[in-house]
Amino acid sequence: MHARALVGAGLAVVILLTALAAESGNVAARVVSLLIGAVAVLYLARITDRRLRARGMSIWWLLLYFGPLVTGAVILERLPRDNEKLMVVALLAVCIVSAPFAIWGVVKLTGAAPVADE
Repeated sequence: MHARALVGAGLAVVILLTALAAESGNVAARVVSLLIGAVAVLYLARITDRRLRARGMSIWWLLLYFGPLVTGAVILERLPRDNEKLMVVALLAVCIVSAPFAIWGVVKLTGAAPVADE
């Protein structure tokens, strides 16, 4: 288990460094950042799938857990920035709607796996 944590931490550091390099505007750094991000997403999806399958669930449950949060982030990104009151109300609405699902997902993913009856 410790090896996976080290791999995940190392991957996070590499992603951060490539994201910082991509901010410079270098096209090659952006491509490398995109590739490393795709590898990270696949790695984390595989680990998450394994944890969910240990609980008898499919990876499609992630859509229920984190779909509202991602959808809310996309909606907030598309709103006009000049109307501050609209942004605050939309942010509160996204938090109120998505928080229960995200908390439920984190609890499901980090909780102990059920023990089989003997």
